[in-house]
Amino acid sequence: MSEKKLQIPMLKREYSWWRVGVVVLVYAAFMFIAAVFTLYLAYPATQTELLLAGIVSYGIVYGLRRLLPRMILRDHQSGVKQMQANNWKGALEAFEASVKFLRENRWLDQYRALTLLNSSKYSLLESDLNNIAACYMYMGKLSEAEAAYRNLLQEFPNNPTAQASLHQIEAFKNVGDNA
Repeated sequence: MSEKKLQIPMLKREYSWWRVGVVVLVYAAFMFIAAVFTLYLAYPATQTELLLAGIVSYGIVYGLRRLLPRMILRDHQSGVKQMQANNWKGALEAFEASVKFLRENRWLDQYRALTLLNSSKYSLLESDLNNIAACYMYMGKLSEAEAAYRNLLQEFPNNPTAQASLHQIEAFKNVGDNA
C-alpha cells in the first residue's frame, strides 16, 4: 500500500525587468542628487568627495530598500518568518492581516518598484494569497487550500503556482478516491 504524498508548489521568485529598471533609476537619481548636493556644499568637489557622496547615497537607498518593507509590511515579513519556522497557523494569521492591509493600500503594491524598491514580477497581494493557500495545504486542510487557490485565480488568473496546486489537489483527491 503506497502512502499519498502531496507536493506543495511555491511561487518562484521572478523579476519584472521594467521594475528592475525603475529601481535602478531610483538608485541613480539618489546618487545624482548626492553628487549635486556635494558640489553645492564643496565646490569645486574632488573626485574623492563625489565618490564618497555616491557611496553615502547608495547606502541610504540600500538602507531604505531593506528598511521600508520591514516597517510597512510587518505582517508580510512576520508571515514569511512564521512559514520558515513551520508555524502554519501563525503564518496564516499574519498573511491574512497583510492581505487586509494591501487591499486597503493597493497603491503601495501597484507602485512597489517606487514605494518599496521591489522589482518582483508578482504583487505582494498575489504572493500573500498564495502563501495563505500554501499554509492551508501544509496544515492538511485541502478544501480550504483549494478554495484559497480558486480565490487567488479569480484575482490573478495567470498565477502558475495556483494552477499547479489545484491540479495536484485534484490528483491527490482522485488517488484517495481510487484507493
